[in-house]
Amino acid sequence: MRPWSEQQKQALRHLAAARYFLPVALERADSARAEAQYQEFLHHTEWGLALDELAYIGEQYSDDPFQALFWSELTLAAQTMSRQESANEFRRRAEV
Repeated sequence: MRPWSEQQKQALRHLAAARYFLPVALERADSARAEAQYQEFLHHTEWGLALDELAYIGEQYSDDPFQALFWSELTLAAQTMSRQESANEFRRRAEV
């Protein structure tokens, strides 16, 4: 296993925290497929793709009471990965 940078570790922490704020059992549309893909991307250190999958899942649960917390963590993950455009979009969603 190759060593991870502190930035990668921090991105992983934010991604995991964001996932925590989604329902445990994902039963809408193709959420289960998206979560499996998210897990696969994490295992291959494809942080940006994992971020995109989580954002997709989060859109399906826009009525969830923890949405603001979810989008806030995703904002932090995007900032850590230097994806400012995504971070701005996620921040906007967190404020809604």
